[in-house]
Amino acid sequence: MALQGLSVVNDDISDLNTSVSKGDKQLEALIKNYNSKPEDFDQLFSSVLTKRNQQVDKLWDGRQAMLTHIQADEWRAIMTGAKAAAEKKTAKK
Repeated sequence: MALQGLSVVNDDISDLNTSVSKGDKQLEALIKNYNSKPEDFDQLFSSVLTKRNQQVDKLWDGRQAMLTHIQADEWRAIMTGAKAAAEKKTAKK
């Protein structure tokens, strides 16, 4: 159950990162378009902020749900495994 919750949180983080990248590209397109109006920027910022807030809320809810199913020793094992994987990935670079 805990690993399933962790998977959901991981997917939510991935979705958030994808959304941030998409927002950056949309902003770049507005900047490059000399016909952009201030309202275009306002609309983009508003929609991006709304979506990010929704995604962060979903991420937080998923985290809270995951933590209800994780014992302290399970959490340590998850974090130890994640740290080892990150170190291995860094070492390859």
